[in-house]
Amino acid sequence: MNPPEGQEPGYSRAEWVSLGVSVVILGLLVGMVIFVWLSPVDRPARFEVRQGQIRVEGHSYYVDFTIENKGDQTGERVKVAGFIIVDSGREETSTTFDFVPGRSEEQGVLIFEHEPAGLVIRVISYQIP
Repeated sequence: MNPPEGQEPGYSRAEWVSLGVSVVILGLLVGMVIFVWLSPVDRPARFEVRQGQIRVEGHSYYVDFTIENKGDQTGERVKVAGFIIVDSGREETSTTFDFVPGRSEEQGVLIFEHEPAGLVIRVISYQIP
């Protein structure tokens, strides 16, 4: 097919723009695949606990928290404990998660009899599957 009179044979500006966009998208996809392929995997479970809201119900204090596994491996039977110092010594409570998958978050609640001032929450143990 011959080009219309007054136009030279070749590609239009729209075709060049489409080609450029396609090459950029393809390059990004290839780069992401290479990045994922070269990224270290199977890092051991590494937990971070963040305290949430405290609510009072009856004579108990409910402390919401979030546990995040920043590693790649799953932790099983993850035990989270919280403690506070009270006049009569130390009040401690804990809960256990069946498992916390790699790169995920779970929610939990610890219940105290005293106001949880100076509360410390941390992971005290887990099992490797």
